[in-house]
Amino acid sequence: MKQEFRDGIAKAIKRNGHDTTVDAVVAAIEAGKLVLYSSANSCLVAAYEDGPDGLEGYGIYVAGTLRELVAEVIPQAELDARKRGAVRIYQNGFKGYQRVLNKLGFRLKTILMQKELVDV
Repeated sequence: MKQEFRDGIAKAIKRNGHDTTVDAVVAAIEAGKLVLYSSANSCLVAAYEDGPDGLEGYGIYVAGTLRELVAEVIPQAELDARKRGAVRIYQNGFKGYQRVLNKLGFRLKTILMQKELVDV
């Protein structure tokens, strides 16, 4: 895996507050538990799970430029999800992503609110 993808995934892990490492994510990709979609400078790590009415895909980590993710990586992931028989895909993001992802057919489904209970 390209070093810039590893660096971007490390930032995404930290940004998402996940308790994992880049090495663990890479190992899960190599084991087929996670899927890596990529372009020249951007990537998306996804997982697939059985949902209530079929297979669902989840974008977990993204790295790179939003322009490249939207133009190349997300369409690649969507095509693969369709080939796998997925009935839907999900992508978490920040409020600013909504404007861009709406153009790709994503719709706001829920709002996640957070309150820190301990000082970080």
